[in-house]
Amino acid sequence: MSQVNFFMTSDDEHDFFEYLRARDDIAIYPGREFRNQKPEKLVAIPPTVERQLTIVHPGLAEIYPPQQDSASGYYAFPLFHSAWVEWTRSVVLSGGELEAGRVFAKIGWLTQPADNRVYKLWYAAIVRWLKRSLRQLDGTWWIGPAAEKWSRSGGVLAFGPGPSMRRSLASG
Repeated sequence: MSQVNFFMTSDDEHDFFEYLRARDDIAIYPGREFRNQKPEKLVAIPPTVERQLTIVHPGLAEIYPPQQDSASGYYAFPLFHSAWVEWTRSVVLSGGELEAGRVFAKIGWLTQPADNRVYKLWYAAIVRWLKRSLRQLDGTWWIGPAAEKWSRSGGVLAFGPGPSMRRSLASG
């Protein structure tokens, strides 16, 4: 398992989405469940109403495709034995706080060792871009430039749902 927790405004997300979209080894899908086994990839970042996005390596998705859930009839990439990345987007809560987002992947569960190597290197490139483009707040949290500017002007960061830690980067 590997994840990067972050705070991003829509401007920061746009930059991340454009990085992903520019790569020829990435497809991004809205949500986690799909009506068919070959969902249509996103060409623009959707409004934050769609908080969950799925990032896949198209070549590995051909080998490890989405599976249909017998109860719902929808397709999804299984948590294990599949090569996908969950992108949970940061969202502004009703109280005005910016709740953290993350990228998350289960690495090392593919059936072929060579596929695991491709998946690991592919995901590592995504993580490298995030860590190069965002600033580290502490050991496990990162923040985009626009989100940092927003928080320094008084915006409050929510480090998780419910009664989680809240913090502003504003001085004073």
